[in-house]
Amino acid sequence: MNQKNRIRDWKGALHDEPWLVKIQIFVMLLVLAVSLTFIQFGFIGIGADGQYVGYAMGLLLPIGATAFLLGKGAGTLQGTLSGAMLLFHATFQPLNLVERYFVSWLNSIVLFSYAGFIIGLFLAVALRNHPAGMRRNVYIAVASLLASLLVTCAFMINVIINYIMQMVKISMQTNTTEVLSKQLIGALNGMGSMTVQIGLDFALICGVVLLLDYYTHHFHKEKGSLSVRTSFGIELFVVVLLVFSVLTALSYVFITQQVSREVFDDMSNDAKRLGEQLKESDERIDRILDSGVVETMSDETFGDVVNASYMDSIISSYDLSRDGTVMVMFEEFMLYSNN
Repeated sequence: MNQKNRIRDWKGALHDEPWLVKIQIFVMLLVLAVSLTFIQFGFIGIGADGQYVGYAMGLLLPIGATAFLLGKGAGTLQGTLSGAMLLFHATFQPLNLVERYFVSWLNSIVLFSYAGFIIGLFLAVALRNHPAGMRRNVYIAVASLLASLLVTCAFMINVIINYIMQMVKISMQTNTTEVLSKQLIGALNGMGSMTVQIGLDFALICGVVLLLDYYTHHFHKEKGSLSVRTSFGIELFVVVLLVFSVLTALSYVFITQQVSREVFDDMSNDAKRLGEQLKESDERIDRILDSGVVETMSDETFGDVVNASYMDSIISSYDLSRDGTVMVMFEEFMLYSNN
């Protein structure tokens, strides 16, 4: 019972610091998490062309740091808020199609809340007796490895659940969103190996915890001997780092919004051009019918002429490598596509 109490009562490496300091650290790490999310470093696919060897979840850095410095309760809260911000970003300013349809409440809020709790729990078990020296580093590495294994398992399970949910949705919408579903399923099939994912998660969690453990050890050791100038320099560095992170995130948001507007303008021009081409095709068919030439045509020839004037032939004139995927959709229904 005593051992359980000690695990439960472990409040992080900064447990003896004033509450105001703890709140400041928590808020600074939350700002870092938000910044990472909006500069697309919160969830990074390692690979290309939809085939990923794994995902570097950058949000594990502030979440792992919070769990180590402030305990598993704060780590869980940090994970919840970071995951909510990731879901917000995927909903309103997604990087691409995969983020828009792959990131759900399961692999954002639930996953990172779980990650914060698991990291804090294993660190509490590893550090409850205050090991020192190399043994402390080994304990941290083992705790990080176990946490990485469980976080990766949860991540993979969420991938499978998301895959099934999308397949059910697609099967219920016959002949709809064909291109979108094709790209999404291809992305989910290319998620990478579990071994690589564990390695990426371990590197992030263990790296940030070992680094913070080193600095907190020296901070406690030299706490009373730090000069005012040194303390001011450290605080100034932290403030500058946070301001830089926020400005970078805001710049990224501004640039993304500007590019998005340009893309939508181009799409509007394409839609207008398609409308004009469709109108012209209807006019051509009307002229053919009015000319009386139809009577001299065979059924096969007339069918070829009409098909050449329809929208599907216009869409197929768009080159996939040059123009990308071009679709004509009504609500969620795909009517035509060149892919």
